[in-house]
Amino acid sequence: MNKEDISKDAAVVWTLPEALVAFRMFQTIAHAHKSALAMGGSVINKGQSCKDLDIVVHPMNGKEIVDPAEMVKALRAIGVTDWEDCSKYGAKNTDSDRMVCKSLFQGKRIDWFFFVGFPSSLD
Repeated sequence: MNKEDISKDAAVVWTLPEALVAFRMFQTIAHAHKSALAMGGSVINKGQSCKDLDIVVHPMNGKEIVDPAEMVKALRAIGVTDWEDCSKYGAKNTDSDRMVCKSLFQGKRIDWFFFVGFPSSLD
């Protein structure tokens, strides 16, 4: 069985229409926390995913700092559950301004990519 056969046989977890409904709900919370969201991964690229929904959280403008703890608290209040420990990521960068968290919403997995702030330079 090749890779394409596996994806055809796997159960679809998220479809684009389902993801958009959840995304719009999450976007309201993000805006209240001076953040914006972007959707990525298979849901956007293929219209469905057998695994998860990828959501990027970034500052609404270059002056704001995203507070992941406060956003997670608000997302929990609307039913986003089972948050795994968030960890910083970035190649050998322990002072990373990015975090990835995994959660569930209505029994479906979401991967959250928090970009806490913007670098002061692009070098």
